[in-house]
Amino acid sequence: MKLKSAAWVLFLVLIVLNLGLLWFDEYVPTQDGPCHLENALHFRDLCLPGDTGVERYYRFNPGTGSNLLYFVTVGAFAAVLPPYAAERLFLSLYVLGFAAATYAFARSAGARTPIPAIAALPYALAFPFHMGFFNYCAGLVITFAAWAYFWRRRDGLRGRDLVILNAAAILAYLTHVLAAALLVAGIFALNAWLAGGGISRGRKTWRKRAAVCAALLPGCILPVYFVLTSPPSTLGRLPWRDLALLFVTGSSFRFFSAQQLYLGIASLVVVLGAVVLRVLSRRPEGRRWLAPRNGILALALGTLALYFLAPDAGRHFAVLSARLLIIPWILLLVWAGDDFGRAGRWVLLVAASAFALTFWVDTLCHHRKFNRELRDFCSGAEYVDEGANIVCMDFSGWQYRIAVFSSAASYYAVDRRVMNLANYEGDQRTFPVNFNYGGFRPLPSDLRPLEKCRVKKFAPAVDYIITWELPGGKPITKKLWRHYDGVHCRGKLWLFKAKEEFKNPPPAPPAEGRER
Repeated sequence: MKLKSAAWVLFLVLIVLNLGLLWFDEYVPTQDGPCHLENALHFRDLCLPGDTGVERYYRFNPGTGSNLLYFVTVGAFAAVLPPYAAERLFLSLYVLGFAAATYAFARSAGARTPIPAIAALPYALAFPFHMGFFNYCAGLVITFAAWAYFWRRRDGLRGRDLVILNAAAILAYLTHVLAAALLVAGIFALNAWLAGGGISRGRKTWRKRAAVCAALLPGCILPVYFVLTSPPSTLGRLPWRDLALLFVTGSSFRFFSAQQLYLGIASLVVVLGAVVLRVLSRRPEGRRWLAPRNGILALALGTLALYFLAPDAGRHFAVLSARLLIIPWILLLVWAGDDFGRAGRWVLLVAASAFALTFWVDTLCHHRKFNRELRDFCSGAEYVDEGANIVCMDFSGWQYRIAVFSSAASYYAVDRRVMNLANYEGDQRTFPVNFNYGGFRPLPSDLRPLEKCRVKKFAPAVDYIITWELPGGKPITKKLWRHYDGVHCRGKLWLFKAKEEFKNPPPAPPAEGRER
């Protein structure tokens, strides 16, 4: 079989296998994914005519303009499909879009085969995906597609092309503001590099590139507006030593267990191997460092510098470093391409395919494991009355880098139309659906640390409490049994229902000596 044909067969097989990860089991184990699905259904119900019962608890947030694509798309899909199928359809389109966008970008940079896209495909289901950053992941697809479009037409941009790039920036903003910022900043950086490479041709090149940047300013308006209107927040930054350790150990592929370290190291071997092949295959050329293709390398180094310099949290960006970390590696694969001879292509194809298959097998095993536990977790849904209020207490802690059960109570809201009072997105201004409920809702300070929860405060307002890995003999366990009845137990799950005497407490008698 010819190399190009073999590469295409492996590329298509790997795409199908990655799609299968989304459909093999009942749940896609992620940290924030369940909460996103719950709120997408609330978004759908708020759009429906009449009173659906959701209006008592939720309302549209008119102040948001970002983080919309997932909720609009999944909400629309859920109008005609079951909720879990709607979620999987969106995620399947994301995987297909990621594969197509990375292939198009590598192709625009000179690749003749899908080998760079094969090496980049595992990043589609890396740490940001399993954290549940679905809007950001979808925004990266738009960003890579826009970079590919710009790079293919970089020497002959027309007015129509600039309109398309501005529209892509606006769509990326509606998906995630960070993706929009990266899209526009990346095109600006590539433009600057091209202007520098064309300096020998005089001022005309500089004026041309400056005109392109000026034409893309409309795409900057929304991200700049978001930053200016965001309330002040405390910015945090990880120590450089920690960032460097995460970088050199391939942390994007370590999210379920510490044993996935071998996957992180293997991902670095594939990327650095492609870079070495690229460097060894290049012949010395005059002014080689200013060659247009090296603009992609400069962009990779720029995003890597941003990874080390940007705050890790603040301005509504949590875990910013992990979001940024996958981008330099993908850009390096695009820059390396496949222009290093037949033998080098075979080497990279075998290495990239082996890594992609190993990652797929490892992820499948972890998905199956967590699906067994998630089925136990969600088995209590049939014991919960519709319309009830629920809260989840996850005592498993951060045993893994992602907390699969931290938002899993949202599955109860999906299955039984109950109200999850600990829905963290309901208080975030960056999401399109916010709480509209004036009753008691437990705040994060009420749930952390779990051992000091005031369960008596919950009982009058919270109908059910879901616990996962409830410790025995602890004060919190005694408090739960004092104010709640255990109605279901399976595996590590205990489901509690508030006792009637605490649910509707009698009025307190007047104090002695008080005038009536």
